Amino acid sequence: MAYVLDHVRYRVESQSLTRRPMRTGPLSGHIFVHELLQGHEARAYENLRMTPRLFLKLRDVLINKGLMKDTTNLTCTEQLAIFLHALGHGVSNRVLSERFHHSGETISRHFNAVLKAVVSLKREYINLPQNDVQVHPHVRHNKIFYPYFKNAVGVIDGTHIPALVRKNKATRYRNRKGWISQNVMAACSFDLQFQYVAVGWEGSTADMRVLRWALESGF
Repeated sequence: MAYVLDHVRYRVESQSLTRRPMRTGPLSGHIFVHELLQGHEARAYENLRMTPRLFLKLRDVLINKGLMKDTTNLTCTEQLAIFLHALGHGVSNRVLSERFHHSGETISRHFNAVLKAVVSLKREYINLPQNDVQVHPHVRHNKIFYPYFKNAVGVIDGTHIPALVRKNKATRYRNRKGWISQNVMAACSFDLQFQYVAVGWEGSTADMRVLRWALESGF
């Protein structure tokens, strides 16, 4: 009963006209990101899945191409940090709001803006190899691979990414391990550069079907 009464009280107060600041801790999102980039690079990598040098390089690319800009409340640095933290840890909007001290609406709006900006770079950074590509040293100088894989230009594999879908579609997205996912296939060069990515397939889809689709019409 005490729990119910407390919950009712909270809902009534949250909808009243009397508002007060919610996230007032000393470690704001701006300060948090500044500490990550100026501190030990391992800490930045743990939180952003990037070293400070690579993070700043990506930020500058997005700014120079006009894909990101500072706003009244968020710098481009913090916007990108929110995006990468969400991707790297799979946390909810509320967790991001608490970590970076911004409203859920602000977090959602900037996350989607950065997502669109990063996706727009795909044709510049994800390219199929040229027809006249040379045998990669990783293959040429390895007796196990050469000459058997002298025509190989990279490697290909699939992975399952957790997904949120409507209930009426859940069955199609449930993979063989029982959880909801997308079946994602990616091709990567021996220099660890992505050359092709196929996304959107239901988790129940067989890997061979995704590969066949990519070969026939995925390009």
